[in-house]
Amino acid sequence: MATLVTVIPGSVIASTQLARLVCPGVGTLVLPWWPSEVEHSEWAPEYAETPRPGRTMVQTRSSDPLPQLRLAFTLRTTNPSESIDEQLTLVRRLAAAKPVVQLLLGPSDRGRWRIREAGAVESDWADDGTASIADVSLTLRRESDAAIPVGPIRKKPKRKK
Repeated sequence: MATLVTVIPGSVIASTQLARLVCPGVGTLVLPWWPSEVEHSEWAPEYAETPRPGRTMVQTRSSDPLPQLRLAFTLRTTNPSESIDEQLTLVRRLAAAKPVVQLLLGPSDRGRWRIREAGAVESDWADDGTASIADVSLTLRRESDAAIPVGPIRKKPKRKK
């Protein structure tokens, strides 16, 4: 069952149609508006030139960078006198969490990401002195699918001479 979030006075939109960051054990941040900016980077692999005597240099792939994604969005409520402190606290908790977050834009799953940088610029304040409007920026790096070998390290038997 989808959670309902009031976005515009008098209208209700299912949270499955909105942008969400989901982190198991920490919480789910449902954005009342779509991100104002989504920037992609780190798409191209890096190459290194290896010299070969008497022949032209050969280019070898030195690394496959993980893609980065930068999201910019505004946190606010329909009433400018209401605080968004709860949402900002959740953004801080998501940024400090070690587990990966899942980025969902509407019904589309954009995969698993790690939050590398997070920041907010507060531009208006509620009646109680806390922020009521903030521009938030998150930089995410795709979670690697590489399996890290774990387990006991086997010793090589010593050779007898």
